[in-house]
Amino acid sequence: MVRLFIAFAALFASATVLAVPPVHVYRGTQGDTAIEVALTYDAQHKTLEGYWLDEQRQWLIPLERTPHDYRLPLLINIFNNPELPSAALLIQPFAFSHDRELTGTRVDLRNRERQALALKRVTRFSDRQDSSWQGELLQLPLDGRRLFRVHAHKAAGEYVGTIDRITVLDRTSGQPVQVIDNLALFFQGTASLSFADFNADGVTDFKAIPVGQLASGGAAGQDPQYYVYQADSNRYELKTEQQARERNQ
Repeated sequence: MVRLFIAFAALFASATVLAVPPVHVYRGTQGDTAIEVALTYDAQHKTLEGYWLDEQRQWLIPLERTPHDYRLPLLINIFNNPELPSAALLIQPFAFSHDRELTGTRVDLRNRERQALALKRVTRFSDRQDSSWQGELLQLPLDGRRLFRVHAHKAAGEYVGTIDRITVLDRTSGQPVQVIDNLALFFQGTASLSFADFNADGVTDFKAIPVGQLASGGAAGQDPQYYVYQADSNRYELKTEQQARERNQ
């Protein structure tokens, strides 16, 4: 009975880890502004969330988690102010499952001004085992000074995607300041990287889970990988958990 319980618990844990919702990334224009929009669909709760990016100014803002009925247009707030969002995206018609092009408007909720939206899907991070894909996705939540963009891939037949590269971007210029490659990390959409200030130096660090055998239906890698900011080199370096939590002297 104990062995059966342990086996069931391990199977349940694996199934939980594999539950990565699909993400679609779109690029296009909002009026004269070039933007990128990512939408993540949670089939269990029938909600959509994601992010909105002004590509020129590198403004990255979350999109509020919103209940969605496939029979209705999508109206989703740009979550720049949690207490009172100032803008929303209205997309109609909208079908997350198959729309390659989206049209609609950005509505200023303060004065009702509208800008036309025209978006094309550039990447589909599907949760289907028979799908194959590769592409880039920004990470949430936000760090004040930097943006983090992961490159991930998945072959048909694999259960999950694998992150092979992380690009750290300067949020002011939008230019890469560091590329961390030759990786094999578990892709979890916009939450693939977990952010925290591990060593209390006032700068955001991050960690991620090694993909291990997840892609082939096995177990995840052993311990999270910790990447800690080093002020002397202005770069992130891989550390053990103990090293990551040591305060800089």
